Amino acid sequence: MIDYGLVFSNLPCISDEKPHYIVDGTLEIASEKLLYIEPGVRVMFLEDAGILIREGAYFHANGTTENHKNYTGDPKIILKGGEAQKGFWKGIRFESDHPDNILNNVVLTDAGKPWSDVNRGAILVHKNSSFSLVNSQIKNNSFGVNLFPSTTINEFSNNTFENNLNFIIRLPIDQVGKIDKESTLKTSGDEYIRVHSEETLSTDITIKNHRYPIYLFENIMNINSDVEIEHGVKILFKNEAGLKVNKKGRIYADGTSSNKIILSRYVPPAYSLGALPWRGIYFSSDNKKENYLNHTIISSGGSDHWNKVEETANIVLDNSSKLTLTNSEIKNSSGWGIWINNTSAEFSEKNNTYSNNADGNVGSIND
Repeated sequence: MIDYGLVFSNLPCISDEKPHYIVDGTLEIASEKLLYIEPGVRVMFLEDAGILIREGAYFHANGTTENHKNYTGDPKIILKGGEAQKGFWKGIRFESDHPDNILNNVVLTDAGKPWSDVNRGAILVHKNSSFSLVNSQIKNNSFGVNLFPSTTINEFSNNTFENNLNFIIRLPIDQVGKIDKESTLKTSGDEYIRVHSEETLSTDITIKNHRYPIYLFENIMNINSDVEIEHGVKILFKNEAGLKVNKKGRIYADGTSSNKIILSRYVPPAYSLGALPWRGIYFSSDNKKENYLNHTIISSGGSDHWNKVEETANIVLDNSSKLTLTNSEIKNSSGWGIWINNTSAEFSEKNNTYSNNADGNVGSIND
């Protein structure tokens, strides 16, 4: 463990092809200490090596794109494995919420090997930790960026993800809006922004259209704030995952005729003929906000009941909840297309189509 500040300096005597530093094992930075990496530094990590930033410590890798008289070679910081192999070394693990944790103009490659607790990510952000990722390249890793619950992205902009075997980024739902549109998010395997939740969403977010990847929701999202979904967004849900819109929550999904919003089940490659449905959208009994779905395709829901509602559906409106649905498709439900659980629910619709819903298109508890 490093219990003092450590600086990786740019050494002018080293050629551009060789690393300035080689890390063997876990480089652990103790509380209140700093690991600072200067622009242009190249660090090679041997197999199973990694960087662990303990609570109270911080990691500052601040490269640049401009040549400097004091630095040699490429001014970006290079963090790479001893072999150009996905998952060769562990990567960087943050257990610190220090505001100065940052990777800027960094190229991080060949990481994603599991830590001792089996968690993995080229960048792994542990619970109650935070970091920034700016102008950086995350490539040729077995996993991309993995954020635990109760973590914070301070800044995320102008990054490139490419040729990573598994997920691009996995993060809590309250951090989804931090991912900018300028970043290039592509990978060679799992083309998803994976979203998880262990807590109620209480901050307003916008789910953005990132052009390339698809959102994959892993569990039930309890929504107690405004969620806007941009046109063209595609969200897939694992079995039993869904959206539960609570008292203070609202969904505003405004697609277009040429760029529809899609909410549907996740089909793993090995289960193309037998994939399970997702739970669907539940507007709770005390939700009186105006929810709006336009040019939205909602498909393959109805996997299970919500609370004490006896029916399953792609969309369930309970008691006094409100929904306006226009120009949308409701299809392939394992139960109803839409189930209205009380006549006090306010459901307004226009120009929608329904197909292949097992129990019917629109049903009510008083039918």
